[in-house]
Amino acid sequence: MTRPAEGDGRHRADDAVHDDEAIETVRSEQRAVVGTATRVTGRVRLEKRVVEEERTITVRLRHEQVRTVRLDADGAEVTPDGAGLRATPWVVLHEERPVISTVVVPVERVRLVVAAVPGSSSETIALSREVVEVEVEVDGAPD
Repeated sequence: MTRPAEGDGRHRADDAVHDDEAIETVRSEQRAVVGTATRVTGRVRLEKRVVEEERTITVRLRHEQVRTVRLDADGAEVTPDGAGLRATPWVVLHEERPVISTVVVPVERVRLVVAAVPGSSSETIALSREVVEVEVEVDGAPD
C-alpha cells in the first residue's frame, strides 16, 4: 500500500486513518501587499537674475532768463533809447539739471513650496491560490 505524499491533499479509502494519524495540508494563496515607494522625479532650484531695461523719463526743468526792465526815478519805464542808464550789480542766473540715481528696493517675496498632490492609480495583478480537492473511492468506483 502506498501512502500519498504528505501535503498533496489526497487520501484513499483503503488507507487506514485514525484520529492520531490525520492527513492534513496547508492551503496557501497569494495576497497583494499594496504600498507606495517614493522616488526622485526631478530637482528644482530657485534662481534669480538681473534683467536690464531702458526707460525714458521726462523731467521738467527750469532755467532763469534775464529780462531788462529800466525804470526812471519816478518808477516809470524808460524808453529803449538809453536814457536813464545806470550801472547795476551783477545778477547770477540759475538752471535746473536732471540728477538721476538708482536705488534697489524690495518689491516682491518669492517662495518655492513643495506640496503633495493626492491622486490614485488603478493597478491589476494576477494572484494565484491553491485549491484542495478530496478524492474518495467507494467500492472501487470514484465518486
